Amino acid sequence: MKIKRRYKLLIIAISLFIVDFGLTFYFLNYTSFAEEGNPLFQLDGGYISLIVNFIYIISVFIIGVIVENYQSINLEAHNTLDYINKLYKTDRTDFIVISLMTAFVYATFTSRLVAIMDWIVYGIYQTDFHITTYAIIRSAMPLGRYDISVALVSFVLYVLIWFKFEYRKSKKVY
Repeated sequence: MKIKRRYKLLIIAISLFIVDFGLTFYFLNYTSFAEEGNPLFQLDGGYISLIVNFIYIISVFIIGVIVENYQSINLEAHNTLDYINKLYKTDRTDFIVISLMTAFVYATFTSRLVAIMDWIVYGIYQTDFHITTYAIIRSAMPLGRYDISVALVSFVLYVLIWFKFEYRKSKKVY
């Protein structure tokens, strides 16, 4: 039995949330040097963050359903750039929206993995964390977090990868 894409995405989203939440809970409650960089967490101890995560998990599932039902657009093209140019001329906004939604999901997965890695690095160094090269570079990132920068860069990369894969599917047809 093949697991549908929406359930795979849902399982990944929930698993990453559980690991991230578990590490956050542990380090904030059982160590004395940990700080949470998420502004939502600082507002009310994390309850708004839990609600946002619940909405996020539901949206990942819905995006999974949409992507699962999506049909590729087959165009005769010479390369990926030619495929993108022809695609924009076809007036198929659904393709662009699907590519952005898919890139969003995968970028947030990548971002969550970076946040988990951040907690693991913190766990290794704890008391000396703030003097490590890792922490010094992290302090230069937006909001003092790697995951935001990684999410933005990976979003762009995932959009480009989406177009590349769709071009290859289209190339097989032609």
